[in-house]
Amino acid sequence: IPPMSVLSQFSPEAMSADWAFKQMFKLESECRTQIPATQVHAVGQFPKLFDQFPFPTLVNSAFLKLGDLFRSSSNTLRYHIAQVFQTSQHHLPQITHTEELLKRILVVLYSNDPVARALALRLLGNGSVVFAKYPEAQHGVLLRFQSAHPLEIAAAVQTTERMLKYSPEFLLVVWETVIAKASDTQMLDTTRTQLIHSLRHAASNLQLCTVLYDHCRTWMSHPESTSLVQNATMATWKTIIQKHNELRLEDAEFVSCLVQSQLSSTCHAALALLDRWVPKSHISEMGADDIIDSIRDRLISLVRQQFRNSPSDIDMYRVRLALTVLAKIEGSLGDSSGVPESWELAEAFCSWCLGVYRGSVPNSQNVLDFIQRSMASGDCLDGESKMDIPNSGCSAETDHLLPGNRRLTGMDKSNPEYYRLISSTLLAMRVSALLGQQDYTKAATKNVMRTWNAISQTFLSLNSGHFTKRFLRTSWSWCMRINKDCPISGTIKDMLGSPNECITHSIASIAASGKLSGSNVDTQLVAACARNISDFGSATNDIETPASEQRSTWTSIIIALTWGLCSENGAVQNGLSENAKLAADAILSWSSRICSQAEGSEPQLALYAASGPPAHLWQRVLSLLAANGVWSAVGSLCRATPVSRLSNQLQTWISFVRLFADSECATNDPEEYLRLADSSLAQLGNLEMQKVTRIYQLFVVQLRREMTDLLNGWRRFCLAGSLHPSSIVSARSLI
Repeated sequence: IPPMSVLSQFSPEAMSADWAFKQMFKLESECRTQIPATQVHAVGQFPKLFDQFPFPTLVNSAFLKLGDLFRSSSNTLRYHIAQVFQTSQHHLPQITHTEELLKRILVVLYSNDPVARALALRLLGNGSVVFAKYPEAQHGVLLRFQSAHPLEIAAAVQTTERMLKYSPEFLLVVWETVIAKASDTQMLDTTRTQLIHSLRHAASNLQLCTVLYDHCRTWMSHPESTSLVQNATMATWKTIIQKHNELRLEDAEFVSCLVQSQLSSTCHAALALLDRWVPKSHISEMGADDIIDSIRDRLISLVRQQFRNSPSDIDMYRVRLALTVLAKIEGSLGDSSGVPESWELAEAFCSWCLGVYRGSVPNSQNVLDFIQRSMASGDCLDGESKMDIPNSGCSAETDHLLPGNRRLTGMDKSNPEYYRLISSTLLAMRVSALLGQQDYTKAATKNVMRTWNAISQTFLSLNSGHFTKRFLRTSWSWCMRINKDCPISGTIKDMLGSPNECITHSIASIAASGKLSGSNVDTQLVAACARNISDFGSATNDIETPASEQRSTWTSIIIALTWGLCSENGAVQNGLSENAKLAADAILSWSSRICSQAEGSEPQLALYAASGPPAHLWQRVLSLLAANGVWSAVGSLCRATPVSRLSNQLQTWISFVRLFADSECATNDPEEYLRLADSSLAQLGNLEMQKVTRIYQLFVVQLRREMTDLLNGWRRFCLAGSLHPSSIVSARSLI
């Protein structure tokens, strides 16, 4: 039984099927008592029973018994039974007698009590995963729409929406009823909204889409339609916009009038619907020029209105969608006499965000003021602050080998400038792509380069930088697709010492991808990495090394070790490649300097903190050394790491890695190899007892698989050198 299994919480005699059925019969008897509190408590225990014993036979029997209780019990208990169906709906597919269970529920659905009928509808909705396909259930739900009881109508609407999720064909059965109820202005807005949302399932039916399009236009223009109904209508309208059912020009003009609504939900829904509009299809229509110009003016007015706001009040969703639709319009119109308004606004916004982030533009100055005062000179884009941010120090936690101060995160609420800068850069990329002109795409790549340089000076943890990682990968791929000699490539060597862990990760991946091979940028990067590693290996005073140079050196080591694994770079079978050998020698030289100090002494800790690998690079360096087969450097790096301030778990893990590396270095001495291998396995046993499994297992898998997929799948690598057979067996046995 797995350690984390629910069944492990019980004694062995409590894990049998007989014991589970006894528990079910006990709960059933409690449900049939005359004490309401006991009944409710017993019904509430069924989900726990299903989770602990997910046996198909038990699940089937228990749900049938719950169906019998639902048929004969009070409305209070019926409500709790319906809740059980909702909580345990993932167990419902195990029921083999679904028709028998449905018959018990339909008895209540056709009763004279409207509350009981509403509860039966709720139960059918909670069990839609198994009930939706049955015509009896569909017909029963359809009949309930004729009721005059508001609770029953609400339940029927909710059940219809849930059943359509699992059985879209059900829409053909309730189509006329749902359309009639959705068009009834006397219905509650919440009920109409649910019905309109349920009509989104018509997107797969061409005929229904055409009919629904006209209904959406009618609901939008109806004078009694509230903003809630209009928002739901626009959301459904957007889902049915397809090539055969495009948004008409006059309808696009009608929707564009709503983008200036004071309600953000209405404005967002209107912009999302306009985003599905294809202006190019309507340019040749009679009178299209005036209509398109009016739509264009409304969008420009909306963006300028947002740019008049203070930075904290700018709605990025409105700006992004408005400029996207505006770029579509201007891209469809083709070349014009001047610069497209969408590009002017997008580039100005990106430049303003960059200036605010760097501090060259005051945060109190809005975008429109920036356009009027600073856009002509562009001086605000030139000043870059060169800050030497120190590395973090030693941590006692298991997820960091070096300690540190609090790091900024891109999504941190205290740093909105970071988020706006990345979002505006992505927006400029999208606008330039929609305009389809080379001049604007080149300008967008320069904006990307400036943003890379700006965020490369910010501390950012790799674990908290998901948004940044997506931006870096997307922008790099986009720029390389446009032009292989993109501006980013020329600045990579200047960002090797970045404190931004996402930048470091991306630079190593780009350097190893081979896309720069043969270019001047690749030659410059190779020379820069070799120079950094050579200076590091021959250094005599590591204490005075600036933090940026320290990060640059270890990033260069990672790149060199990665190059040694690239099959395209000529991995050497009987030795290391030149780059990897240079990096390994530098690590050995540095480790000897660290180990020359007394272990755990203040001079050793200070020397390691000033020259050692940053926390986010430590394990990557270790893994790449092992993948290159440089086990002596792996052991040296582990011995040089000060463990006195680390947790016991990390100390045990580092000891295991060191012994594992020493055993690999002693493969020519069988006795020594076995002694060290046994010691490393003993350390693994200690880690297992401490329940530290993911760390060392991931490391061993990374060391000993034939094809190592490093750096989040940017590149495939192969191991340089043969593997020791006994080590392969040991690693696979651990997995």
